[in-house]
Amino acid sequence: MNYIPSLPTLDSHAHLRHTHSALDLSTCGAVLAMTVSLEEASHTITRNDQTILWGVGCHPGEVDAQQRFDERTFRDLIKHTPIVGEIGLDRRSQVPFDAQLKTFRTILTIVADNPRLVSIHSNHATAEVLDELEKRPISAAVLHWWSASNSRTKAAVQLGCHFSINPSIAEHSRFSKYVPIDHILLETDHGYDDSLQEIPTKIESTERLVAAKYLVDSGFLRHTVWNNFKNVMERINASDQLPDSLRRHFEAE
Repeated sequence: MNYIPSLPTLDSHAHLRHTHSALDLSTCGAVLAMTVSLEEASHTITRNDQTILWGVGCHPGEVDAQQRFDERTFRDLIKHTPIVGEIGLDRRSQVPFDAQLKTFRTILTIVADNPRLVSIHSNHATAEVLDELEKRPISAAVLHWWSASNSRTKAAVQLGCHFSINPSIAEHSRFSKYVPIDHILLETDHGYDDSLQEIPTKIESTERLVAAKYLVDSGFLRHTVWNNFKNVMERINASDQLPDSLRRHFEAE
């Protein structure tokens, strides 16, 4: 593997306010910023951030977002980004599960024909998420906050899913026994009101935890995560949608 020195941290799932200025976000490292509604996503498509990629999402826990989900609007919004998220299923949501399923199925059907990196929520619904992914395969499913049985994790790996590992999962899960290192990304699940300056620190801490699980050093892990991200972007033919400031971090072949 040919290393490029001084790679920034890469956070594959965080929530950032679209009202932050580019200068505000300049300390965050590289971030895949998820939205929870189409309305929120509509405010991000005109941004031109150099280290932040904004997703188009419809969170299963957001009642208003689910009620207002519109297929045509979603199709229009994803033309502006290679990232979809946060979407998924949640058995503890106040949104009726049938309504969540309808939205989730619609999105999966669309991204099957319009490949995107898709960050998927699965709170108390890992079996249902896997079932939908088996029925509606997509190119780049990334399982966010994945907490499932070993057998379901193995099934997700067989489906080609990636896993975005946060500090809690890194510390307490046995994911490294079942998830190949080339299937992982790292995340903070940073909240809207959290300090932006915390993102790189949290990713660095997660790198150390995950590296220890795979018996590698944290520098190797950071390069591996960037290479995994690169491979996903190439799989969905989205590398040319990235700003040069992100694309230049991809390792030289």
